[in-house]
Amino acid sequence: MIPTYNCASLLAVCLESVLAQDPGEGTMEIVVIDDHSEGDDPRAVVEEIGGGRVSFVAHDSNLGAVATFNDCIRRSHGELVHILHGDDFVIDGFYEEINRLSAAWPSAGLYATTFATVDREGRPLARGRTVSSTTVLDVFDSGNPFQFCSTVVRRTAYERFGGFAHRLIHMADFEMWVRVSARSGFAVSPEVLAAYRTFDQQHSAGLRRTASNLVDHEQALVLLAQHGDLPVTDRHLRHLRSVARHQVDTFGRMGDAAAERANLRYWIARATPVERLRRHLGRLRRSAMANRLRHQR
Repeated sequence: MIPTYNCASLLAVCLESVLAQDPGEGTMEIVVIDDHSEGDDPRAVVEEIGGGRVSFVAHDSNLGAVATFNDCIRRSHGELVHILHGDDFVIDGFYEEINRLSAAWPSAGLYATTFATVDREGRPLARGRTVSSTTVLDVFDSGNPFQFCSTVVRRTAYERFGGFAHRLIHMADFEMWVRVSARSGFAVSPEVLAAYRTFDQQHSAGLRRTASNLVDHEQALVLLAQHGDLPVTDRHLRHLRSVARHQVDTFGRMGDAAAERANLRYWIARATPVERLRRHLGRLRRSAMANRLRHQR
């Protein structure tokens, strides 16, 4: 199931990566669900690339990402459901590896491979975190090790545990992966067999500018703790503060003062006294060093 929204320029690569591994109509259905794109024409891409093998559904209005993910679940028919964003793609061997995992661990609700992060042109940026632990707390102790592109969920798990939480935005997938993994188990391959694109125009990039991604993460943790799927630990909170500092530094280097201030406000409100003192001392040291360099010149 391939949700799209204003990403037709990348949809061809996504479809080609799936069709290259297509085991046939009797085994896999391929459906593109467009959430009322306004800047491009995904239907034309499906007609050109799909060759009659790919179905196309268009929403009459924009429902939003989470509602579209849930629509993907409702419209799908297979026992294994793969929601693959239209700007991401899979690497040769992905579906073969998922089939191997599902056969080896038939009672698990979630199967995933390791993924790579790539830029808009598909150039590699980083390798996703390799999951080696079998405990939910260890796997999700510092954020989300999975991406939609690399994750497949059993239909029975969605039916038993429900769809994606509408109150979440950036972390709806994290909350879902934890919920399914905690309640029905998971199996993960170390093979890098999916690619997640990251670029400035993404919705998640805008959330980082206001630190809304971190607030959403907090809300997901609260929801998971309330349902008993994942206790909130100090490791989770340290991770959020660490990401906030990273975003402060990133936006500072970019010269985006508003985004830098928003993330700094988030960090200051949650930092421990020791962390705030270390930051203050670090600023004093950098200022003193800059003054010495100026005098030397």
